[in-house]
Amino acid sequence: MGRILQWIVVALLIAANAPPGWADAAREDAQLNAAVAIENDPGGDFRALEKLVLQTTHARAYREDGRLTLFFGDDHELTFQDQEVRWARNIVGVLVDYYLVADLPSRHAFVVLTGGEVRIVDDRMGRQTVLPAVPQFGPDGREFITLDNRFSNDNPDMTIWQWRDGAAQAVWHHGLDLDPIYHTTALVRWADPDAIYLDLWCASGPHWPAVIRRGPDGWRLEVTWPELNPRSCGNNS
Repeated sequence: MGRILQWIVVALLIAANAPPGWADAAREDAQLNAAVAIENDPGGDFRALEKLVLQTTHARAYREDGRLTLFFGDDHELTFQDQEVRWARNIVGVLVDYYLVADLPSRHAFVVLTGGEVRIVDDRMGRQTVLPAVPQFGPDGREFITLDNRFSNDNPDMTIWQWRDGAAQAVWHHGLDLDPIYHTTALVRWADPDAIYLDLWCASGPHWPAVIRRGPDGWRLEVTWPELNPRSCGNNS
C-alpha cells in the first residue's frame, strides 16, 4: 500500500501546481505507475489501488459488492461481475476478480485487470483490448508501451501500441527470447515521442540502460549487453 500511496500523493502534488490540462495526465500517470508497481510485486494489492482510483473517477465508475460498473457517454455503461465458486456448503470464494486500476479520461480509457489479464476499455463505445501488461503512455497520449515481466508466461516482451479511436494496435514487438540475457524491464522516461528510456536488470546482476528509438525504419532497441554469469542470467531459449 505504501508504494501506491507514494505514487498517488506525488501525482496530487504535481496536479495541484500544474497548468490546466496537465493535472489529469499527472493523476492518470500516477495510477498507471502504481498499477505497474503492483503488477511486478507478487504480494501487490490491486483492491487497495482500486479504492483510491474510485475516489478520483468523478462518477465515471462505481463498485457495488461484486460488480464494477464503468459509465460512458449517452447513458451507456459496462458492468464486470466478479465470478464466485462454492468450494463447500458454507465456503464461497471468488474465482475471477475485476479491478479498475486506472481511470484515464484524458486518454478516453479505463484500465481493468482480471486475473492475469489486462484490458484497456474505450470510454466512448466500451471497446476492449486485451494487453500483456499495464499500459504506460507516451507524451502525446496516442501511443503506449507494455512491459511484460511475468516470466511465468514463458513469453515476456516489450510492445509499443498505437491508441486511436478506442482501439489499441501493436506497432512494434520485441520478445525477450531474442536477448542474450533474461532481464526485468522498467520504464524510466518517455518525454521525447521518438525515444523510450528503459532500465534493465537481472535478478543477480547490475542494472543497465536501454533505449527504444524511432527512426526512418520504425522502432528499434538500442542496448549494450553486460557480461554476466550465464548460469544465473543467461537466456537459453
